[in-house]
Amino acid sequence: RVLEYCLLEQEPPAQAPPKYRPSANWPSRGQIIFKNVSMSHSNESNSSVALDNICLNIQAGEKVGIVGRTGA
Repeated sequence: RVLEYCLLEQEPPAQAPPKYRPSANWPSRGQIIFKNVSMSHSNESNSSVALDNICLNIQAGEKVGIVGRTGA
């Protein structure tokens, strides 16, 4: 299933309408950093840890896919 996504044709870059574009002094690149992040999900009967104390650094331009045990 992951290979399906690798074979998809690349989409053209998205362009926001001029009135929604950031000002000229807005940073053009950035990164996403998670430090010691834990997340869980629960229902009425139980709770499950989905992420436990992860650290992740995603650089500008990198693409990251996150899938669960079923591939969803």
